[in-house]
Amino acid sequence: MKIKIDLKVPKGWQMCSTRELEMIAEEMIRANLMAAMSRFRPFDWTAVKTRLFFRFAQVEIVSSSPPFGRLRDREEEVFLCRLAKGNPMYDAYKEEFELATWQVHSFLEQLAWIDAVDSKGRPVPMPKLMWPYPKRIWWLRWRKPDGELLDGMSWQTYRLINDWMEALSFDRLRNRDKSEMRREQDIRLTVLGLMFGCPKWRVRLARISDVEWQVILFWWSSMMQYLKEQYPKCFKQSDKKSRSKAQPLPIELYTRSMATLQKYLGGLTEAQINQQSAHAILRHMNDMAVEAEQMEKLRRKKK
Repeated sequence: MKIKIDLKVPKGWQMCSTRELEMIAEEMIRANLMAAMSRFRPFDWTAVKTRLFFRFAQVEIVSSSPPFGRLRDREEEVFLCRLAKGNPMYDAYKEEFELATWQVHSFLEQLAWIDAVDSKGRPVPMPKLMWPYPKRIWWLRWRKPDGELLDGMSWQTYRLINDWMEALSFDRLRNRDKSEMRREQDIRLTVLGLMFGCPKWRVRLARISDVEWQVILFWWSSMMQYLKEQYPKCFKQSDKKSRSKAQPLPIELYTRSMATLQKYLGGLTEAQINQQSAHAILRHMNDMAVEAEQMEKLRRKKK
């Protein structure tokens, strides 16, 4: 009997369901933990995508020869497999079968977007993702955060969340002691409380798993990319020459040039500015940066 493996692979980050994002997060976490436990098993995207291949295809690995991940030349690896219970063909075909690594790798190009890099070897930013947990219940029923694209979020809330997010690594998945785990869980609750406008004491009993948190970090990373595309001047990196002179990035204008921002916005107080939407302030700052560049060009022409 011929076996038809129905490989349903998402075509990109924005095409992933919440569960598919969680599957990617689970495999990333697993690979990072394995790498943390042994210096002989570094994080390997090919291994991550290989495991995702089997999960997306609804195929279980019974065993591999040699054991999965221990072969230097993986092209020689052979997997003994069977269909998973969720597979549509599970009831019709329950025999075990073999798949060689080269056969599996022929499908992995469909997952190239997970670790895609540009011509300079830099990770390709993921496109915007919608809020991944619209119906999730953590301790109490929460609505969606202030717009999946942060359209209802205040400037102050955005800055606080961004500061907390920067305090955590994007892939903070190494082994942690209890104090670090408690601190990180506290930060997670603080961030989610800010997102949902919920007092921290009301979410103190919530438990955000590593997988859920990683998916939320996927979403936040995509939102930051979305903001960079909308307001490029606010996130433009200074060149090396500018950095040597300790010049602030445009986003730092908020703290270093509040007086200028207040004047630009018609005399609003700092408290009033903080209550403006994040998009409005970023748009104003982007306009300020554009005007500053234009003034600098005129100044240079007059020399």
